[in-house]
Amino acid sequence: MKIKSEIIYTDTIYYYKKPVPGYICSILLANDSDEKIINILERDSDLELEYDLEQNTTMSDIKKAICRKMDKRIGEFCGSCPCVCIKSHQDFIQIKNMNITAESLLRRFQIEGNMQIYFVFSALQGDIWREGQIHYYMQSHEFGKHNRPHVHVNAGGRYSASIDIITGEILAGELSGKYMKQVKNKIEENCEFLIECWNNMTDGINVDIDYRFGSTSFRINGSCYEEKIIAN
Repeated sequence: MKIKSEIIYTDTIYYYKKPVPGYICSILLANDSDEKIINILERDSDLELEYDLEQNTTMSDIKKAICRKMDKRIGEFCGSCPCVCIKSHQDFIQIKNMNITAESLLRRFQIEGNMQIYFVFSALQGDIWREGQIHYYMQSHEFGKHNRPHVHVNAGGRYSASIDIITGEILAGELSGKYMKQVKNKIEENCEFLIECWNNMTDGINVDIDYRFGSTSFRINGSCYEEKIIAN
């Protein structure tokens, strides 16, 4: 079977291939210029490979095969893509379970011929800081992930982690000791600012800043009420 893949971006309304969001260059940048990274990214944004589809072939198997064909940095980046879709007619269908078999997807959505896979990245993610080899940023689509306010950190071109803004705990990924102390101090010193960024830049669970820092006894978040009322 012929499998085609594309890297695309969304602002939650439209999907497009260009321009490449600036934060992606920051994540992928090693010793190369932005221009070189964009050239590599554009080259790997449209790939095609022949794949011998077996009955037990999963979408995870196909995703790994595509990523292996990419530049190593791009492949690792797409390997961690939070939103992988196929296209059925004009609809993008997100694959929540990558262990589902490809045959069952093709059958369910009546896809014939080639399979088209999309690595979908948010165009709304934003930089917070860049300090030397350390890059702090937020992702726009966070609803249901970790369920705790966090910031994403890339360091030294090798390490990536999601870190709880309030506790400093690593929720996913890893950082070397070389960077850990600096990152934790930065987050601790700017906790209130990061919570504001979280509330404004993501769709994750909202954090009431005044409640968190003791300025009020109220916690306003959807259907939540004053803490004393909840306790009673």
